[in-house]
Amino acid sequence: MFLISGITVSSFTSQPYIFDLSFKEYVLRLYAAESVKIFGSNDDKFGLYVFYRMFGFCTKLEKFVLEENNSYFAVYDGILYNGDFSVMYTVPKAIRGKITLHEGLAKIGNTAFSGCVNLTEVTLPASVTNLGSYVFNDCSALEKVIFTNPAGWSVINPVNNNSMPINEEDLADTVKAKDLLSDYISYKWQRA
Repeated sequence: MFLISGITVSSFTSQPYIFDLSFKEYVLRLYAAESVKIFGSNDDKFGLYVFYRMFGFCTKLEKFVLEENNSYFAVYDGILYNGDFSVMYTVPKAIRGKITLHEGLAKIGNTAFSGCVNLTEVTLPASVTNLGSYVFNDCSALEKVIFTNPAGWSVINPVNNNSMPINEEDLADTVKAKDLLSDYISYKWQRA
């Protein structure tokens, strides 16, 4: 069960989407119960998709706030992660400017930044090894993506699962990196 600004969500099949509810303070509070422990695991096959479905239309949402002693989720600079910061679930759609993601982050899920139209720059820590598809979809103000570890990246073709290496020098150039992410938007990214 989740409590979202006073709204109880207990079933994702009966209420899978939250369309822009115009939260007054633009702060979402998540209260995790044992029933949602799956979201705290590193197995994101279900969890990441549910978070996108739930919050993808909340265009005024600026940050996530958690109750104290929440072991299933973590928040850093308003962004929602799993409890140990190894998986980033979602970014509030109204986030703006430049952001640096939590060191120790390994995986950024599909569509994580999708629709963040006021985001201008993202710094990926050296610990990141996986980027999902459509990660920066519809990020119209995005100017730079900084790969702090540009070595060893490849993209995985969604049609045939073939891997293609990405030139390290291209990823070291922050504008080229952003353009490559756009060129290969439907591809998953991984670092060896």
